[in-house]
Amino acid sequence: MRLLHVHVATPPREGWQPGGTAPLHLTVSNDGSTEVALTGISSPRAARVVHEATGGPTEVIRIPVEPGDTVSLQENDTDRLALEGLAERLLGGLTMPVTFTLDTGESVTLAVPAQISDEPAR
Repeated sequence: MRLLHVHVATPPREGWQPGGTAPLHLTVSNDGSTEVALTGISSPRAARVVHEATGGPTEVIRIPVEPGDTVSLQENDTDRLALEGLAERLLGGLTMPVTFTLDTGESVTLAVPAQISDEPAR
């Protein structure tokens, strides 16, 4: 299992605000020979992570990835993730720890960056 292109969406100029919600984007790839599922995502700097899917947002995270397959949870995809109840302001270029847990019991914590805007400063 590989986690690719993991980042928090570009915040507005004033940053993602405490108590607010910030989109979390990633792509999950399974290079193994058996299905693996991403079953948990958490951060000490967010109250919860929600999975925004076709049926609406839920705190239950289960994202199965078949062997040899890739699942995209990026900005324009139907399924998306969001960090809700941010503990502090998050500006572009800063990172926050996010822990990803698999159904195998394995977990990894990444320093996930907030994207930096490509728009020129005014």
